[in-house]
Amino acid sequence: MDNNTEFLSLARQSSLEGNLSLAIQNYFSYFHNAPKISWDQVNVEEFVDLICDLKIFLRIPPVAEELWNTIKEATNLFPDNWRLMDLSADIYYQFECHEEFITSAFSAFEIAQKNNVSCLSLERKILDIMWFKVPRWHFRMLNGKLRNTAYKKAIHKALDEEFTSALDIGAGCGLLSLYLGTHRSKPTITLFESDKTFYDLAVLNLKKYCPEIVLDSYQSNSNDIERTKFKSNLLVTEIFDVAVFGEGILSTLLHSFNWHIDTSNYRIIPARVNIFVTGITCKNLDRQFRLQNKISSLLIDENILVTKNIEGDPYDAENILGHKFQALTETTELMKLYFHEKETLEFIYGNNWSKEINLKGIGSGFIDCLVVWFDLHLDNETMISTNPLHNQNEPCWEQAIFHCRTPLEISENKNITLSVKIQDEHLLFEKIDESLQTIPHFILDGICLQFLNDVEWTKFLISLSEMITENEQLTILDFSCFPLLGLLLAKKGHKVIHIDQSSENNDLVDYLVKKNGINPLFFQAVDRHVFAPYVLREDKIDYVFFEPCDSGGRLNSSPSDNIIFKKFKFNGFFTDIYVHFKLIYSAYLNYCNKVSVENVQPFENLANNINLFTGTEHPCLPHDFPHEDITNDQKWNVKENPQKVFSLRSLKDGKVNAILTWFTIVGKGGIQYCTRESTYFNLNALLIPERRVEKSETLIACCQYEKGGFFKIQICEEKELARGFSVEEKHSLPLKNFFAAYHNEYLESEHDSALNND
Repeated sequence: MDNNTEFLSLARQSSLEGNLSLAIQNYFSYFHNAPKISWDQVNVEEFVDLICDLKIFLRIPPVAEELWNTIKEATNLFPDNWRLMDLSADIYYQFECHEEFITSAFSAFEIAQKNNVSCLSLERKILDIMWFKVPRWHFRMLNGKLRNTAYKKAIHKALDEEFTSALDIGAGCGLLSLYLGTHRSKPTITLFESDKTFYDLAVLNLKKYCPEIVLDSYQSNSNDIERTKFKSNLLVTEIFDVAVFGEGILSTLLHSFNWHIDTSNYRIIPARVNIFVTGITCKNLDRQFRLQNKISSLLIDENILVTKNIEGDPYDAENILGHKFQALTETTELMKLYFHEKETLEFIYGNNWSKEINLKGIGSGFIDCLVVWFDLHLDNETMISTNPLHNQNEPCWEQAIFHCRTPLEISENKNITLSVKIQDEHLLFEKIDESLQTIPHFILDGICLQFLNDVEWTKFLISLSEMITENEQLTILDFSCFPLLGLLLAKKGHKVIHIDQSSENNDLVDYLVKKNGINPLFFQAVDRHVFAPYVLREDKIDYVFFEPCDSGGRLNSSPSDNIIFKKFKFNGFFTDIYVHFKLIYSAYLNYCNKVSVENVQPFENLANNINLFTGTEHPCLPHDFPHEDITNDQKWNVKENPQKVFSLRSLKDGKVNAILTWFTIVGKGGIQYCTRESTYFNLNALLIPERRVEKSETLIACCQYEKGGFFKIQICEEKELARGFSVEEKHSLPLKNFFAAYHNEYLESEHDSALNND
C-alpha cells in the first residue's frame, strides 16, 4: 500500500471511529501528496461531506478557530466546490452575519450554475435572501389599492393647496414619493429610507418616473439626521404598526418637528388616528397564546398555567376575519390623536399618558384577548381603517391582538375596567381588579406552545413512546423543540438526552421532570450549539428522534445524517414520510407574493422591480387559507423515489398558480400522522407561473428530492421531459432572475474588499 492510499484508508477509518480531527489530517495529507489527476470524485465528496458536517462544532470555543482554518484550507484546496462555499454561507447564517451570508450564497450559486449542478439547499438560501431583503408583508402593502388610492388623493390635495416641499419618512420602494413627484406642482422631496434595498429601489423608481424633480435622499433613519437641504411643509409617512405606535411614530414626528419641518405652516399625512378596542373570545387565537391541551401522560392539567412569552412583544398581528371569533364587548375608543399637536406627542412619548376604560358586555363568556384597530384620517376627507368590519377596511393591514393571561369573565351589560397606557412607544393593557394568580405559571416559546396544543400530534407521540417496549435501558436522543417524547421515555426509565432548542422552556421541563418522578440521571438537556461532544462521548445510541417536518410546512433534515453518528448503530422512530401535493389556484397567494400593476398604477416598473423578489414558495399557510383545488392530490414517497414524475388531471376549467404540499409521517408499528389538518404543522405552497387549464387536461409534475429535506415540484412540458427534465432546468427561473439582477452587487463588493485588503 503506497503512502497516499494509506492516508485515505486512515482517514476513512478515523471517520468511522469518530476521531474526526485525525480523519481531516489524513485527508489533507492525501490531497496534498497525491497528484491532482489521481483524485477520485468519490474521495473528494467523502472529504467535503466530512468538512460540511463539522459545522456543528463551531459554537464550541476551544475548536471553533481551528475549524474555521480547516474550512478555509479546504476551500482553497477546492475553490470551485459549491458545497464548501455553501458551507460558508451556512456558518455565516448561523452567526447572523447577513452580508457575508449573502455573498457566500451568491458565490456558491454562481459555481453551481456554471457546473450545471442541482442544489436545492442553495435555492433555499437564495429564497431566504429574497425574503430577507423584501419581507412578504411589503407585497400585501403595495397591493393595498384602497390604501394607495387614499394616500394619493390626500397627497395631491395637499400639493394643490401649495404644500410643495415634501418629506417622505420610511419611503420603502418609493410609492408615496412617486405620488408626490409625478404631481404637476413638481415639489421638492426629502426622502428617508434606512434599508438599502428599498432605498435603492425608491431612488431608481423616482429617476424613472420623475427625473426632473429636486430630490434630497438619505439611506438613513430620519431620527439620525438633523439638517437636510430643505425645510419641509408636507410630511408624508406610514410608519405605523398594528397598534399604531410600535414602529416609532412618536419619536419620528418629534424629531421632524425639531429639525425637518417648517412649523409656521405645514401639513402631516395622516392628520390623526382614532384607536379602538373590543374584547373577543376566539379558540384559535387563544391556542396561539395559552396551553389548552391537557396531556395526562405527563400530568399536564388545569393545575398549571402555560402561556407564550410576550415580554418585549406585547401583542400579535392577526387578521381576525381569518378566525372564528365572537365579540363579547362593545367597541370602545381608546384615544383620538392629532399628529400636529407636538405637546400631546411629547406628553405621550414621555410615558405620561394613561387612562381607565370600561368595556361593556354584549354577551356572556370569557374574553381571551383584546383586539385593537384604528381609523387613519389622512386629512379631513379621506380615511382608511384597520377595522375588519368597516367598509373602508384595507385588508393589507391586520389587527393587534393583546392576549389575556387570565381570561376575563364578562356578561351582558356588565363592565370590565381596564387600565391602558403607552409606554416606550407600545400600547399596553392591565386589568384593574385582576386577582393574583395562585397556580404555577410557566412560559414557553410560541413554537413549543403550538407543538403541545396540537392534540392529534401529541397523541401520535404518545403512541410512538408506547412502541418502545425493550426491557433494558435505552439511550435516546430527542431533537424535538419540546421533549414530550423524551420525557415519556425517561419516565419509563430510559436515558434521554434532549438537544435543547430554547432555554426559555426549561422551567416547564424541570417542573415536569419533578412532577412525574423522573430520575434526573435519566433526563439531560444539552444546548443545541454544543451537543456534538456529548454524542461522541456516548458508548451507544439506540434511538434518535427529530421532527421530520417543521411548523412552516417544510421537511427537516435528519440530524442523524451527520458524520458523528457513524460510529453508532441506532434506530429511528419513523419508517416513511410521504409528500402530498395538488395543483391549486389562490388569489390570496398572488396578493401576498406578487404586486399587481393595477394596484400601483401607473408605476409598472415599480411592480416589476419588486416582483424580482417574489420567490418560489409561500410557507406557513393556515389550513383554511382561501384557495381552489384544481386537481386531486398525489402521494410521493421521497425516500423510495428521490426523483419521480406524476401526471395530474385537471378537475375543472380554471387557472393554477401553486402546488400545495403537506405530509404523512409513518412511525414505528405503522402508526400514521397527517399534517393536513394539524394545528402545529402549516401548509406550504410552491409558486408556479400562472396559467389556464381546461377540464381533464393532463399536467406533468416533476418531483426532485435532495439530502437535507429539500424538495422541489415543477410543472414541465412533454418536450422537457423527453430530453431529461432538470438537465437544463436545474434552477428555478425566479431565483435565476433574481440572482442575475443582484449577484454582481455582492460579488463585486467582495472583489473590491479583497483588493483593498491586499
